[in-house]
Amino acid sequence: MKTLLVLALTLTMGTSFAQSRVLTREEAVRNGIDEQVLGNQYMGYRINERGMGAINAFQEEIVKLFKGTPNPGFYLMGTLYADEKGKIDYLIYQIIADHPALDSLRQAVKTKLTEGLVGWKFENTKGQAYRFGFSIAIGTRPNDLLKTVPNWSTRKVRTGDSTLATVDDALTFSDTLKVKKLFLNQLNLTELPAVIYRFPNLEELDLHANQLTTIYIDAQRLPRLQKVDLRENKLTNESLTISRNNSIQILNIQRNLFTDIPDAVRSCRRLTSLWIGGNQLTELSNGSFRQLRYLRDINLYQSGLTRLPKGVRKLRRLEVIDLYYNQLVQLPPSVTKLRRLNYLAVSHNQLTELPKRLDRLRRLQVMYAHHNRLSTLPDGVARMPQLRLLDLGYNWYTTFPGEIGKLTTLKELDISGNNLHEFPESLLALKQLEKLYLRGNPFLKGSLDKKYSMLIDQLKTNATEVYY
Repeated sequence: MKTLLVLALTLTMGTSFAQSRVLTREEAVRNGIDEQVLGNQYMGYRINERGMGAINAFQEEIVKLFKGTPNPGFYLMGTLYADEKGKIDYLIYQIIADHPALDSLRQAVKTKLTEGLVGWKFENTKGQAYRFGFSIAIGTRPNDLLKTVPNWSTRKVRTGDSTLATVDDALTFSDTLKVKKLFLNQLNLTELPAVIYRFPNLEELDLHANQLTTIYIDAQRLPRLQKVDLRENKLTNESLTISRNNSIQILNIQRNLFTDIPDAVRSCRRLTSLWIGGNQLTELSNGSFRQLRYLRDINLYQSGLTRLPKGVRKLRRLEVIDLYYNQLVQLPPSVTKLRRLNYLAVSHNQLTELPKRLDRLRRLQVMYAHHNRLSTLPDGVARMPQLRLLDLGYNWYTTFPGEIGKLTTLKELDISGNNLHEFPESLLALKQLEKLYLRGNPFLKGSLDKKYSMLIDQLKTNATEVYY
């Protein structure tokens, strides 16, 4: 018997294991085996220092199945599922290799694993079905196997303590408890590497700019994971799955193929920041915003929106909303129910008016509304005491909105690119104004007459920087 710390791997040659299934991930999909369902049926194996020793010992046994030193080598990643008696039910794996006879390699690996697992059994002292992931380098490691991608030369690699930035490093790094950040961006990955589960203290996972079409993240195996970056892949509403968790707080899924907020988002029960811009959210509805009670920041930048569903009011804790570069002609009145909102960005839309009760947003500090078709402001804007920055540049104003003159705590104002023929003298009342942008208005064409020059000089004496 070989004791593998908590798990014990024993050879019991007289026992038949005909029901064990050794499958590639592709075969599992073809056979209707859903790893998400398996993840719910088999508890995650508790990974601590002792547990990692057990898993490493198991991986050493796998390496022994491949006699000699295969050259070129390859990487074997996957998940093992064992029943309550320790019998292996499933071993689902993937191969990463740059091999001259890849099909032959795949067949050889399948045969070795299938035959080699006969007679293997794990001692299971807890009497519960469980699972654990493995990542194994076999043979002579091809040094650049995971770096031969088109954009490698321009890849942005971040370094630092507790940080890894290649699959190769993730496979071979020994102090797995130390790693907190894993940056596997721009590697042309087509599958989620199982190696991520080597690091139980992982806090940040970056997989952006790969070729991922399907992802299942078993968050229970990464209990400290807080930030996930999946932008610039090929994910759809149905192809992203994340197990229910209370750890993930920041999720970036920009520029994929989503048409709605996927259910995977709602599996992150404590999510505070969602960046989903750059998708064509044609199916966004009132129900899209359900079960996002902790969300404080949502980015819907360039999402093809012609309307914002009134269901946005469900985001009661929302502080920041970014709606840049859409085709919105109006905002729903329900947006004024977002009483904690302090940052509203609606620039580059087709808005002709803002909600009449905008003043209900008592905490609003920043509003970007440039490049729209606004010509008036709601009366209530004058009753927004915390507003510090207001950008109304490049709209359709021909008359300066008088409400602005009552915002005595305003720090920055941009009214560039409008059609104002007179200098707004009410600006002189804004004693706390630090920056004022006036460029591109008719009253500035040609040289300033003496009257306007004196008014601008007066603003400057209030320590206001004037750009004209």
